[in-house]
Amino acid sequence: MVSNKKTKVFLSGAEVTLTYLKSTELPDFKKITSASIIPFLPDGRMVSVSLDRGMDIPGGHKEACDKNLHDILKRESLEEAGIVIENEIIIVQVILSDYYEDDSYMVIATGFVKEMHEPFIPKHESFGRKIVTVEEFLEKYDSVIKKEFVDIVLQAKSLLFS
Repeated sequence: MVSNKKTKVFLSGAEVTLTYLKSTELPDFKKITSASIIPFLPDGRMVSVSLDRGMDIPGGHKEACDKNLHDILKRESLEEAGIVIENEIIIVQVILSDYYEDDSYMVIATGFVKEMHEPFIPKHESFGRKIVTVEEFLEKYDSVIKKEFVDIVLQAKSLLFS
């Protein structure tokens, strides 16, 4: 887990401070604005998605229909990757953001894939899904938070496979 590190990034033209919290305790659900999941298969490979920005993990913003964190993760996994995740998830990282006027949180979790819909038919959410090794994912993942994200993905794998 990346802990108590602050990173300044530019999102939609605005400077945003991301603070990687030490605790994996969930904040009040009302303050969670987005969530992502690092989905693993039992053999240690992960499911990635192809987005406009390149290879990524399933995730996105909370919607009115979401009643809890698992609802966000379940919906985003199905929309972007055509996968169903197991009910048991592990929180890997909670990130505090000042993007909105009030503090908001992004949550990154991990868990196992329960089911993959075949064939996967890409929709507006993603262009496709790919089963990759962690090493392949980290090599192809490109983001302003890549350094922190490498640590998060490796932590997720160790939490599930240790």
